[in-house]
Amino acid sequence: MINVPLQDYITIRVDSTVASVIQNETGWLDLAGFQDLVAFLEVKEFSGATTINISYETSPSKDEDLFTNMATAVTLVTGVTATKMLKASATVPLARWVRWKLAATTISGSWDAYFRVWLACNRAGRKGAIPLAPDTRNRMLPMEPSVPLTRRSSNMPGTATIVGTNVGTPGLSGAVDAATFQRMTWGTASKPTNIP
Repeated sequence: MINVPLQDYITIRVDSTVASVIQNETGWLDLAGFQDLVAFLEVKEFSGATTINISYETSPSKDEDLFTNMATAVTLVTGVTATKMLKASATVPLARWVRWKLAATTISGSWDAYFRVWLACNRAGRKGAIPLAPDTRNRMLPMEPSVPLTRRSSNMPGTATIVGTNVGTPGLSGAVDAATFQRMTWGTASKPTNIP
């Protein structure tokens, strides 16, 4: 399963003559080779309409007329809402392209929404059978955390760079040798025996 942003934080603000907004084509995701999706919608703010709904649409090509909803539209509420769109139960299974569409009802002047959408995507078949589209791969989070969760092997050459707050030294930054790094990590020059 991969996690990829369908839309990073965005504010959509439109006047009362516009009832719906479709995601810009540059933001559409090419999910060829995937079958199941879970959308995580995080809404920070919305106003100006009685109800604002978001739909997740799919199409086998970028033709406007072929896009259709994968599931029932979701009403925006502040907070996080998860929507399952599984191959076995989706109104329309994932085709290839995915985008979002906002629609407002009973509009009172201009309306807006501030939100983001992340997708958890499950591949069909064995991993790697269909390679990821380059644009989709570029939007994925790195597989390694930005801060190592475990200490690297002491036999690795070079120095370690420490950035952030350490005990007694706020904002310590710079290169340190392996022994100093080990002392800073475990408070001793030798690795404790109970840590692998």
